Amino acid sequence: MTSPPPPYPGGPSDFGNMPPYATGGYGYPPPAKGGSGMAIAALVLGIVSIVLSFTIWVGAIAGIVGLILGIVGISHAKRPGGSGRGVAIAGVVTSALGLAAVVGILIFFVSQYQACQDKIGHVPSKVELQKCIEDRYLPPR
Repeated sequence: MTSPPPPYPGGPSDFGNMPPYATGGYGYPPPAKGGSGMAIAALVLGIVSIVLSFTIWVGAIAGIVGLILGIVGISHAKRPGGSGRGVAIAGVVTSALGLAAVVGILIFFVSQYQACQDKIGHVPSKVELQKCIEDRYLPPR
């Protein structure tokens, strides 16, 4: 009787010494942590308040809610493990700019109304107010 042949080099006996397979997907970094939903909402509402500031009410409401959410988002980002501080700050800034635009436009409209009221001498009707504004801003025909 003959003895069994010797094992092949790199054969089954060598597999037990190999390191385990790597996990994690070919060296890609782990996925980034998600941002704060409040911070993103503050930024979106801040942009909406700037774009819609001429509507006064929509711009003012979006600016106020965006400002509140941005401040809350900043406080949440300060906690351990919190994220989205930069987005929350951007939300506060854009909301403040939107509110400033709303206030500026409101002051402009009130001053124009007051100027027309002073010119006419009484509280103008809608038609009188429109004629006063047209006389003031449109070129003569």
